[in-house]
Amino acid sequence: MLRRLQYIVLTTSFLIQIPCGYADPKEDEINLQRLKEHAAKGNATAQYNLGILYDSGNGVPADKVIAKQWYEKAAKQGIMEAQYNLAIMYDTGQGGALDPVKAAEWYKLSAGQGYAPAQYNLGMAYEYGRGVSKDDAKAFQWLRQAALQGDKDAEYNMGVLYYDGIGVSQNYSTAARWLRHAAYHGDVNAQYDLGEMYWQGQGVTKNIARAQAYFKQACSQQLTKACRAYRKIKRNAAINNK
Repeated sequence: MLRRLQYIVLTTSFLIQIPCGYADPKEDEINLQRLKEHAAKGNATAQYNLGILYDSGNGVPADKVIAKQWYEKAAKQGIMEAQYNLAIMYDTGQGGALDPVKAAEWYKLSAGQGYAPAQYNLGMAYEYGRGVSKDDAKAFQWLRQAALQGDKDAEYNMGVLYYDGIGVSQNYSTAARWLRHAAYHGDVNAQYDLGEMYWQGQGVTKNIARAQAYFKQACSQQLTKACRAYRKIKRNAAINNK
């Protein structure tokens, strides 16, 4: 019933505030120059933020090659967001050659520092054997760590792992618990899958009203099959009430 695991998130993370975007262009230029000076002197946060500017084209012409160079400098100094962004660039071939092996290496360093997006991507790398040997147990381990930090994609995939018994003993009840977390955080597929589970009474006590509520949530996010299921329950209820 559940759809396959959601895959790697391939977008860089822009978390640290960057000193650009003022109304006065001269102020922007001054701050950009200061940032470059700090980065050149080895300040890791400045290096990361300069990477962000070149990655996004904020205040400077977008240049993935230069962005990657600054990310790498910051990553080598232990900035976990920079390690993650550098991994993304290797994973997508931005700013250089595609290299899933190097991507996995940088995901590991970032994930080891507790960065949830890196933990999620590393888990998925192990699940699909991308840049590492396929290992369902390690996939479960890293996805669980990300899920415990509230990453909704990881929460959804934990539901799938428990539902299908991938890297862990199959347990429909625990699958439903993780899907509820993901659904609460707005994951449309988790909302739909929970609707199915409550409709069938799989891993949960059968409850048509809850099934309908979850289908309605997913339908509100334009998931066509959820809308069909929601309308079907309404039709059945109308027929039964005649």
